[in-house]
Amino acid sequence: MSERVCESCGMPMRQIQDFGGQHEKNKYCRYCTNEKGELKDFETKFQEMVSFITSRMNVSQATAERVARENMAKMPAWKNYF
Repeated sequence: MSERVCESCGMPMRQIQDFGGQHEKNKYCRYCTNEKGELKDFETKFQEMVSFITSRMNVSQATAERVARENMAKMPAWKNYF
């Protein structure tokens, strides 16, 4: 299996478990999808990214929101939101 990158968050997807719904053709990773492999809505994913950034980077809420917006704006899944 060749490595692909999630079109929602940029996570490398190397194993079947990394793909949303464990479907190899899914464009989104397991963190960006629900149990069926469907992309989560924008607001849900934004809040999850903010939480991830604050926990991993030890930054303020405002900084985490800015970083999340900057990252999401580059991703194909969210191009219509920016």
